[in-house]
Amino acid sequence: QVLAMERKDAGNRLLAAGDFEAAVEEYSAGVAVADAPLRAVLLSNRSFAFLKLARWQEACDDAAASLAIDPSAVKPMYRRALALEQLGRCGDALKDAMILVRLQPATKDFTVLAQRLKVAVLKGVDSATDALLPDKVLEDACSETSTVEARVEALKKARGLCVFRGHTDTFLRLGAVPALARLARNESEEIAAGALALLCVMASGLEREEDEDDQPQEETQVFDVNKPLPVKKSAEAARRCIVDEVGMTGVVEIGRLRRKMFPKDSSSRGGSCICAVKLLGMIGNMDDSTGLEFLAQCLEVIESEALQSAALTCFGRLCDHRRRLGTTVKALRDSHPLRLCIEAGLGLTQVSLVDSLRSAIASAFSLIADKERSDSDKIDTLTVFKSMVEPFIESSETGHQVNGLMALATLFAVDRPAASHIIQSVPAVLMLIFEGPRQVCTCDDDRELQRWCADVTMLAVGDVATRKSLLESGAVDMLTELLDCSTEGCARAKYICSLATLAAHKEDVRKQVFEAVDFMETLREAIEAVKDERHQKGGDANRTLVAGIFEACAFLCLHASFKERLAAAPRTLAALLSLPDAEDLKNRSSLPFAYTSFLMNIFRSREDKFRPRKKEYPYSEMTDAEADQLEAMYDKMPEGARPVKNGEVDLGPAELAVKLRKASMKATGTDKLGVIRLLCGALLAPGVTQPLCAASAQCLNLLCRETEHRGALVSSGAVRALLAASSALDDERARDSARQALAQLAITTNPNLLAYDQASNMVKPLCELIQHNHELLQFEAALALTNLSSSSASYGDELRVSIYRSEGWNRFRDLLFSDNTMLQRAGLEGMCNMCQCELVLERFAEGKGGNDLKIMLAFVGVDDVQTCLASSGALAMLSGVAEIVPHITKQENFLNILAVLAHDDAGVQHRAAVCAVNCARYSKDDAETLRKVDVALRRATLTGQAYEVAREHFSGAG
Repeated sequence: QVLAMERKDAGNRLLAAGDFEAAVEEYSAGVAVADAPLRAVLLSNRSFAFLKLARWQEACDDAAASLAIDPSAVKPMYRRALALEQLGRCGDALKDAMILVRLQPATKDFTVLAQRLKVAVLKGVDSATDALLPDKVLEDACSETSTVEARVEALKKARGLCVFRGHTDTFLRLGAVPALARLARNESEEIAAGALALLCVMASGLEREEDEDDQPQEETQVFDVNKPLPVKKSAEAARRCIVDEVGMTGVVEIGRLRRKMFPKDSSSRGGSCICAVKLLGMIGNMDDSTGLEFLAQCLEVIESEALQSAALTCFGRLCDHRRRLGTTVKALRDSHPLRLCIEAGLGLTQVSLVDSLRSAIASAFSLIADKERSDSDKIDTLTVFKSMVEPFIESSETGHQVNGLMALATLFAVDRPAASHIIQSVPAVLMLIFEGPRQVCTCDDDRELQRWCADVTMLAVGDVATRKSLLESGAVDMLTELLDCSTEGCARAKYICSLATLAAHKEDVRKQVFEAVDFMETLREAIEAVKDERHQKGGDANRTLVAGIFEACAFLCLHASFKERLAAAPRTLAALLSLPDAEDLKNRSSLPFAYTSFLMNIFRSREDKFRPRKKEYPYSEMTDAEADQLEAMYDKMPEGARPVKNGEVDLGPAELAVKLRKASMKATGTDKLGVIRLLCGALLAPGVTQPLCAASAQCLNLLCRETEHRGALVSSGAVRALLAASSALDDERARDSARQALAQLAITTNPNLLAYDQASNMVKPLCELIQHNHELLQFEAALALTNLSSSSASYGDELRVSIYRSEGWNRFRDLLFSDNTMLQRAGLEGMCNMCQCELVLERFAEGKGGNDLKIMLAFVGVDDVQTCLASSGALAMLSGVAEIVPHITKQENFLNILAVLAHDDAGVQHRAAVCAVNCARYSKDDAETLRKVDVALRRATLTGQAYEVAREHFSGAG
């Protein structure tokens, strides 16, 4: 490596001297002997030399090789973009340039390159062919004298113009909608599919707006599940035009026509019909019976799984949109077409349709279970749901049984009483969930049946009445047997959840459960099973199993006895925490929420109560995804499992929680991402839901309790994650948890070490927290703002201005009127630091701070030394401005600052002396003030720094 470094240095000298050929030789010699990190640098440097020699392809190859070693390196990416530009591959170069702009938006070279490449790409498109003009493209597509291939190609170009050039509005002005509707009836499947696909693009809003790539991306988007999804203006205009010009009936008519005209010899059968179904999902509504009947017919087309999948997606989309409209429209009534769609969907057993089916059923059940109905719109939801689910539960076909159980599990998330009633009133349900898992698994359907039996069992024991009934029937023994005979990993995890839930019912049941099952040994077996399955399957299948394990552990950690065993087994805890990686927690599955729920239960003790009220998340607002992904986990728990209500469930003492928090931080080690980064990654992942956001923020809050963890939290990105949570969370208590954690990090972190954007973005949530009615939160927020305002970094003045403009000064002053001495002191310390702010000084210089001066002078005489230090310190700083001194000396309690010259504390004495001397210095024409200061300084027995200040004053005065 020494030789490689020497070659690199020699190459750099030659490069600086302009001898590029010789530099290439030196870098090449270094590449031959360097290890990976240094080789990446050498390749990048050689790429630069090749650029200087106009050897574009070699420059591109070297830059790419360097990036293969270090994908995050900026220089080789920039050099590859430059080389690609010279090679005429402006589109590929633009991709690199846009990444560079996102990474370093302030670097001018990157932004200039990106703009230049954009122009080049657009010019290339413009000069490629005049046929890309929208009117010409539309004319070619509609020309009956052209060949089918030419018309299909024109429709493809039109889609490209909409997506990449934003020409949806142009096509609307050209009257494209009625023309495309006519083409959709064409005998040619290819032409019809192309026309309908173009209508779908126009109505979907897929077009890229000008300079969209340059806009900063939203870091954390939390879905609002009860508001209609936003639609681009162009797409909204297209949808209105399609409804006006074609109508929903017209789209259904086209869809039926295309369904009849399926080409019998084409591998892409039904492409035009699929597009018609997708279009219906964008413009249709649930009151259109013909549309629902058409979807039901499409679900029965066994020749095309793609069409069935599109129909399920369309149905789910229509249901979800109607639910999001809330009370702005009439409640949906039960109807035959609605039931036809649900029953047709539940009849589908193909593996490829599972995800689409579950999403559609969740959306439909959420809509039907809508409680905001007028008396005239009320429906018997129990009867409706029972009639839909029961036939599939009682079916002899395994696939139908799986779908019936899936529907029942979904129903628990949207209408728990109805689901519980079905379990208790339909004997086939209990028979299936207790007998189905005993069958030998010979195919995927059997394994799916095991999983859903276990899932419904877990949901069933979460209902109080059902749980009591099951316990009377020997549920502990039955579930123990099912755990022993189950071979499917996820099913075993669910049975552990069920047993843990039963254990929360009563103390005697808890003893019975923990005597019957060795949960620690079962957990170790499950961890090994995950490792084995990861090598065999990986991906989503492995995530599902890991999610099941963490969900089971979350339930088990409601019991202190299990937490104590887990704390005593650091290797098992470390193995457990190492199961997920960063990508797993960014994945929109059940794993992120299960993981954070487990962490929250091991991090907290019996004294911590984080659960929201019944009217809050997740009980009042459930998304379709949450029903499917188990994010209603706490809603499934028995009453006893909620910390506030049941003494039988014990999360253990605070000392145990501290031990587990420390063990968790230690378990992941320094060479892994660690718990903090995984939590931050989950919180910042696109599409994070409210429950996951809240759980992640609360876990970070708990970790902040130990000051030893705060440094790791800051360095691992917790500030950014908590800032995102504090602005995104709807639940007030969860939001307070995020803000409190931010305050605690700000208190103990040197503000000079924080990036400016982090420090400045903390100001707003902290100024909001300081107004909280809880004194501890007020105190921590005040200390945090005080620490931030002490920053001596280059942006320190800007930070103090930001605090002032966020009403920070007023918030500090408000604390002075509290009955709590610590809050008063915190307020004064904050005001003292803020006296460095230019806006504060201007305010006092203009005579607008008289009351504040009076208050400060009042507090210099109190018994609390720290309060005296803060108030006298503020006065000392303010008195350093000549324009402020007259406003200080004219206060009726001005003598208070002179009185504390005799204070026992040297710090107070020093600050008072500085204030007194400053007042004398800037009051040359005020004989009375000069006399008072002179007398006070001579009478006081000054020591240390106060004595030096007074001596210098008198020596200067002669």
